[in-house]
Amino acid sequence: MKSYARYFINLLKIELRHRPFFFHGVSHILWRIANVFSGNLGFASRHLILKIMIKDIGRKPKLKDHNIIFDGKNLTIGDNFTSGKYNYFAGGEIIIGNDVAMANFIMIETTNHELQKDKLISEQPVNRLTVVIEDDVLISDRVTILPGVTIKKGAVIGGGSVVTKDVEPYSIVAGNPAKVIDFRK
Repeated sequence: MKSYARYFINLLKIELRHRPFFFHGVSHILWRIANVFSGNLGFASRHLILKIMIKDIGRKPKLKDHNIIFDGKNLTIGDNFTSGKYNYFAGGEIIIGNDVAMANFIMIETTNHELQKDKLISEQPVNRLTVVIEDDVLISDRVTILPGVTIKKGAVIGGGSVVTKDVEPYSIVAGNPAKVIDFRK
């Protein structure tokens, strides 16, 4: 029991050191605690915390443990959303529709640096582009979704794909960069 108390105290110290407590601290501490629980207790506790932490969340979400939500105020999740473990949701606007299923180790990136010749890399401006995942989408393991992409209704993204452009409705895409290989029938 003492080791659990020490673990949570250390988490609190890390949160206070790296984030402004009044904005991120409390919800992120609760999020980390909820990641300890598995099964229905974990799903329920993460759902309650997400209601506080993100812009909007639908009914019956199932997020497994150890998902990273960089900035929840720009994240919208629809009904019946399922997410595996270790998925990363970047800080720009992400809109996820209803009945979306995501596997594990998925990265949704919303920021990109400009590459102007007359500025140092460290001084380049950052662009944030919205990522939209429409209804009834399946995203397999280890997929990377780049800024500004819209994945249209019914699409399936194959494992290990890098999605650089919009994905057409009911298409099945795979590869790096992701290309259409078939359509749902």
